[in-house]
Amino acid sequence: MGKTKFNLVRERWVNEGDYGYIPRISYISNNYEFSIGANFIYHKSEHYGLILWADSLPSCCREPNRKYYYYNLDKVVANAYLQLILKPTNKLKILTTYLNAYNQSKFYNYYPIGMIQSMILKTAQITNAQIQEKNLKMLEVLKLEQDI
Repeated sequence: MGKTKFNLVRERWVNEGDYGYIPRISYISNNYEFSIGANFIYHKSEHYGLILWADSLPSCCREPNRKYYYYNLDKVVANAYLQLILKPTNKLKILTTYLNAYNQSKFYNYYPIGMIQSMILKTAQITNAQIQEKNLKMLEVLKLEQDI
């Protein structure tokens, strides 16, 4: 099967927002400093691509501003830490830190739009590695659409 070549003008869009809170409390004395803190971040994003103009595409794909992919990504990141700085002398400080981290990503509403609608992915909660794998698959799917 030969490749069909055509001219294409497209845009890729990301609408995103981050919301967070970073509390910390510290106690300082002559011999040591003690801190406890955390951060909480919520990231929400919408990703999509538009075909602004194309020639030689099938009739199903010619309308202007046609979305050819779409997905949402939500991420929750939470970290908590304890930190102790010992000051045994005026010239020496010893720093110790304990950090506990939590990351969760939710990749959903993904769909390539067009000739390959049968390849629509289901909503899933997945890891960052799986998101990267799905992004690579999405790029392969988009390349397939361009090669058809």
